[in-house]
Amino acid sequence: MADKDLLPIKVVLPTKDIDFKEPNEKGGGFDPLCTVDANYRRNYAAQVKNVAKTFEQALQNGMPAVAKVVLKEEARKKSYRPDEILRDDTCPIIGVSEAGTLFVSATASGLTKLEQRIMTAASKDAVSHLSTLQEIEPYTASDALERELTEQASKRQSLRVKLFRHRNNAYDRLLEREFERFAQENGATGLKQVNYGRGVRIYRCEAQNPQVAARLASFPGTQNVCAMPRFRLVRTAARVLGPMTDDCFPSPDRDSNYPLIGMFDSGTDPDNEALQQWIVARKDWHPQELQDNSHGTFVAGLIANGRHLNHGNPRFPSTSCKVVDVVVFDHSGEAEESQLLDLFEESLKLFPEVGVWNLSLASSGVACNSNSMSEFGAAIDDLQKQFGVLFVVAAGNMSATPYRGWPVDSSFSGQDRLAPPGDGLRGLTVGGLAHSDNDSTCVRREQVSPFSLRGPGLGGIPKPEVSHYAGNCDSQGNYFQTGVVSLGLNRQLIEHVGVSYATPLISAIAGTVESELRTDGSASNPLLVKALVVHSAFVENGPPVPDVIEYTGYGRPPDAGEILHCKQSRATVIFQAPVQTRLRFYKHPFAMPPCLNVAGMLKCDVFMTLIYDSPLDRAFGVEYCRRNIDASLGFLEFDEEKGEVYGGREVHPSPKDLCKRYPPALSDFGVQWAPMKTYYRRFKKTPAGRDWRLHLKMTNRAECFEEEPLPAFLVVTIMSHDQESQVYTELVREMDRLGWTVSNLEVRSREREKN
Repeated sequence: MADKDLLPIKVVLPTKDIDFKEPNEKGGGFDPLCTVDANYRRNYAAQVKNVAKTFEQALQNGMPAVAKVVLKEEARKKSYRPDEILRDDTCPIIGVSEAGTLFVSATASGLTKLEQRIMTAASKDAVSHLSTLQEIEPYTASDALERELTEQASKRQSLRVKLFRHRNNAYDRLLEREFERFAQENGATGLKQVNYGRGVRIYRCEAQNPQVAARLASFPGTQNVCAMPRFRLVRTAARVLGPMTDDCFPSPDRDSNYPLIGMFDSGTDPDNEALQQWIVARKDWHPQELQDNSHGTFVAGLIANGRHLNHGNPRFPSTSCKVVDVVVFDHSGEAEESQLLDLFEESLKLFPEVGVWNLSLASSGVACNSNSMSEFGAAIDDLQKQFGVLFVVAAGNMSATPYRGWPVDSSFSGQDRLAPPGDGLRGLTVGGLAHSDNDSTCVRREQVSPFSLRGPGLGGIPKPEVSHYAGNCDSQGNYFQTGVVSLGLNRQLIEHVGVSYATPLISAIAGTVESELRTDGSASNPLLVKALVVHSAFVENGPPVPDVIEYTGYGRPPDAGEILHCKQSRATVIFQAPVQTRLRFYKHPFAMPPCLNVAGMLKCDVFMTLIYDSPLDRAFGVEYCRRNIDASLGFLEFDEEKGEVYGGREVHPSPKDLCKRYPPALSDFGVQWAPMKTYYRRFKKTPAGRDWRLHLKMTNRAECFEEEPLPAFLVVTIMSHDQESQVYTELVREMDRLGWTVSNLEVRSREREKN
């Protein structure tokens, strides 16, 4: 990019007394979905009695249990909640299984009051809420026990046991004490609480036989019992190309200040002096004699010199980063989920200077669930929030051949689903692309790697978000000069394929962006880093289509230098605003460069990426994201029929019709509540000179009562169809004319240029 094109991104801050206004909207109840007569009431009162009878012994001992309340299909579609019936004084809602299936806290007194309320509540709202009920039933061991445990014949295994949380400290502490006693009495050994994040209680234990899991599932407070998941590194044969040379792997420049990437992996080769020059710190959680450093060496090589190693290919990132090397895998290449979480947390405490961490790992043989967040994905979401970091995570590889071609044959449906922790929402998940091909490979260059796992994530939320080069192969996994090149042991150059190797390329880009934003030495905001990387891929590759976004996300982002600057014909602005439920953010009038008016018509493309850190709660299943922000950019017009000003949306959600791809139970509760959203519109025949307005609004889920403002970033790029157009200059002039509070996005390279 020429120096004249290195124009700073602009940051717009809100004006408190001007940009926030109360919405002009009214809420209301709903009409009954069916006739609620005496027979209807008696039926559900009897179901409540059955719950009480099922848990009679536990309730008599003062322990709470859990009931499932299934809602009618009409209630699910309209997101109705029977909270006039399921209240704090009866059986309050404590979680969600799938859309329309509620978990409620069941106590002796609460069930009695719930039965009475069902029989007597007569207000209009109460009757309407009663009409949403389909079934009330006890949550039992058959619900809690994972199916594979009932089918396994192994004599000994590690278990993961999750308890319900009743959002009542006394009840939760009682359940923990009683469960620990119960587990020891029923054959569980080595019982240990594992930190999976705030608001959750999970134990690890050993079971001597399959019956132990069934007994633990029968405890009234148990939500889930499963085999402790294991995570693995890819360990297939690599192709040796020859010895490493200084040309393909140069040493760091002593006068340069390199970005820093943390790497949770198998460790780097300590005997490779050239590679060790790029390692600034190392933590061995396993003794050296128990390590196999091949995978970590390959990954670290790509972080340090990805483009050099791959023959100077300009499609690989030009950036070079140094590495904090954390060894979390031993020579087996596998580790338990609980162990990894402990090591992640301790490592994040040891290296607070690292803002971006590479996770080239995935679960072993387990796919993500569209109706609930994986425990590992939720746990690393919590770690990222706690430590203010960004995890760059591999989507994972298919575990068995044959691999697929492109377009994908329908026979692969379900075999190539995203693996945990790629479903985590705060991280940046990476898919794989082919950078080369030959006559035997499954796909052509720039198409999806044959082995790369696909999304979507929870509730249809797009995953992965971005992709990079992971290599290409034939249907049996063979590759020749179509793999990614990096370092092996014994100072060898090797070729390999896998999404594990696309991930460090994205880590290098994200880490460079994060480093550039640290202008005052303090940590940057991981939300903004993620937003800029995804938005740059969105603009670079154009709006994706639903069939493709599940595999590649928004595609391959450009180099970090392009991400952090504007061109004259393509201006990027970041709106930074604390969005509230009671006050909405409006930017009106919105600045639109006059040069986009071509013969009375607007000629431009508009890209928008919205990101915010929604409160997350895994107890609510598909409703994991607890608050939602929507963006709308359109123009105001006078509606003559209604006699009022109407503000419509002109820049639409992208990909178009993504919600229609999934069942309403997923899209309504998942996609539409995604904490990152994108919008796009190509304007060709829209009259210019309209009165434009930008609008951000927030909504809370049921059972979410937070009122604190939620910081949001909205990245907007306006691109002219004419490469000679002065979009940037005119946009800056318009923002100044409108009196906006605007500054440059400060980056370290620009500060160095000033100095």
